Amino acid sequence: MRSTPTANVNYDEIEALSNICLELWCKNNQISPDDVERICTLYLKPESQEDNFTELLLKNQSS
Repeated sequence: MRSTPTANVNYDEIEALSNICLELWCKNNQISPDDVERICTLYLKPESQEDNFTELLLKNQSS
């Protein structure tokens, strides 16, 4: 198994993005966030992609 280094990420930013994901998922599935339990958050990004995940989520949040 190939070992990869731990990502150098801002944990507060990942938490905020996770909250946005939860809100968008609930909105798209017509479910109240109060009825959803978030068990964990995972941030995956292909090595070849730029770090623009925040921009993507914020753009989708305003939809």
